[in-house]
Amino acid sequence: MNFKKQNLLIMGILITLGIAGRLLVHLPNFTPLAAIAWFSAFYFARRSAYITILVTMILSDAVIGFYTGGVLVAVYGSFLLLAYLGHHFKNNINAWRVVGASLLGSTIFFLITNAAVWAFTPLYAKNFAGLWQSYIMGLPFYRNAMLGDLVYSSLLFGAAAVVALVIKKRVIWEKV
Repeated sequence: MNFKKQNLLIMGILITLGIAGRLLVHLPNFTPLAAIAWFSAFYFARRSAYITILVTMILSDAVIGFYTGGVLVAVYGSFLLLAYLGHHFKNNINAWRVVGASLLGSTIFFLITNAAVWAFTPLYAKNFAGLWQSYIMGLPFYRNAMLGDLVYSSLLFGAAAVVALVIKKRVIWEKV
């Protein structure tokens, strides 16, 4: 399989995983989306990483339903920011970097999207106390997002490491 077809296959798998992760029953915010954004950034060219997360979000939102414009922009923007940052962290991938990226991603998503919910919905007073309340109310979602990001990042990066080892062993075996 050539490199382009291989990347398209991996993109398709990630998009399918992302859509399923949003549509199937799960804890609130326990989804593979941040992990997909990081993983795409680590393994694809920047454009392909952005396309992967945008297609995943648009297709799943087409089923779930789109939401308040400002919040939607913040959610999509958060995942695109993770993909952007992932390109700067992609050298020397190891378990600690994956854990760190997962926790950083959860935190970025929490800060940006809770600020957007505060700013663009009538749920909270438009003052510092309202912003603080939106963060306090979002803590259970933040916990779930961190857990989901850690689980899904471990699965994606772990699977990639196993595949790389198998391919390497196969290449070494074929040379013998």
